Amino acid sequence: MPSDFDAKAATWDEDPRKAAVAAAIATAMIRALPLDRSMSLLDYGAGTGLVSLALAPHVGSVTAADESEGMLSVLRAKIAATGAANVRPVRWSVDQPTDALPAFDVITGSMVLHHVADVPAAAKAFHALLKPGGRIAFADLDSDGGEFHGSAMHAHHPGFERAALKAVFEQAGFTSIAFQEAHRLAKKTDSGAERTFTIFLMTGERA
Repeated sequence: MPSDFDAKAATWDEDPRKAAVAAAIATAMIRALPLDRSMSLLDYGAGTGLVSLALAPHVGSVTAADESEGMLSVLRAKIAATGAANVRPVRWSVDQPTDALPAFDVITGSMVLHHVADVPAAAKAFHALLKPGGRIAFADLDSDGGEFHGSAMHAHHPGFERAALKAVFEQAGFTSIAFQEAHRLAKKTDSGAERTFTIFLMTGERA
């Protein structure tokens, strides 16, 4: 993920739209996944932990992974302030070796896949990190022609076509892949026009 996330970390949570998106996605994940306190969860691209901290009460442990040290610094401060002892921030990127992490029962990601250059390789890494029968839940943008981010922030993908993303994860070994709408938000594009963007939640299972 791009290094400009470090610069944005300190004020990230001040945007009410980001908080609303994270809350909606976390709610959708909690409804879609059979979570319990025996489970270990990897939240990839955790950022400041908006989703990680929302999921933490529903599982045994959360490994909040991100490659932005600035984001993780904000998360560490939030953990210290809230006492969320079962959340562990880790600096890790999906293009690094998976043996740096243990196997997980669940892997989640919120608005992170469009920042991943090689999604097929990432899907294989997530598969390798899951225990047999483990679940995934990734929320991201439906294909938007790049209008969501515009010129303000780098993204490798202009959202995703659901069928194409499903095929990528099936090729990596996932089954029972399903989609639901997690959230809608209105945002002005670079042209000044307001557009409504949809965010899906993709779930699946490692056989």
